[in-house]
Amino acid sequence: MCGFMNVEVAESFGVAAAVVSGVKNFQDVLSG
Repeated sequence: MCGFMNVEVAESFGVAAAVVSGVKNFQDVLSG
């Protein structure tokens, strides 16, 4: 799913969105 997320569309709906690169999985995002 992450590869298909469009930040501009998310902003137009007023929801939080972020694009993160250089990680293998969501746990890597959380561990910083």
